[in-house]
Amino acid sequence: MHAMNTTPAAWLLATVLATWAGHAGAAPQDEQVATVRALYARYAAEAAIDDTAPPTLATAPPAVLRQHLTEALTRLWLRDRDCVKRTQEICRIDFAILWDSQDPTGTRVNLAWDAAQARVTATLRRVDGSTRVLAYSLARETSGWRIDDIDFGPGRPSLRQLLSAAPR
Repeated sequence: MHAMNTTPAAWLLATVLATWAGHAGAAPQDEQVATVRALYARYAAEAAIDDTAPPTLATAPPAVLRQHLTEALTRLWLRDRDCVKRTQEICRIDFAILWDSQDPTGTRVNLAWDAAQARVTATLRRVDGSTRVLAYSLARETSGWRIDDIDFGPGRPSLRQLLSAAPR
């Protein structure tokens, strides 16, 4: 037998698929963690591939955004994207939000349910050994759980606050 060569993106995708397969009858917190996991699985290449331009959340089509974000957050995201197109400058977001970084290469993610705050936390471990913790607030929409905001930590505006602000 030969050894299996598994990339971080492939490992994350396999984890998502295994979680999704056991999704029937899952508790709301498990469904919320699976929702955030699916987003990281879709964009894992941002942190795993540095020699090409992988798909990013920043350039995702509106239909894909709606698979992960609430309708309200999607509208704010698209408003920022329109501003960037119109001005050819950064308007509100100048980093890869999933990774809380401008260079996410090599970042590993651990997702957990934070029962005290009723939200999903993503602990990001970077190549340099530093860690960041993002907190995902989700809302139940007719199509399922969707991300409604991301808290980047004390003293920093959340994603919704960033997207709601006036352009730079």
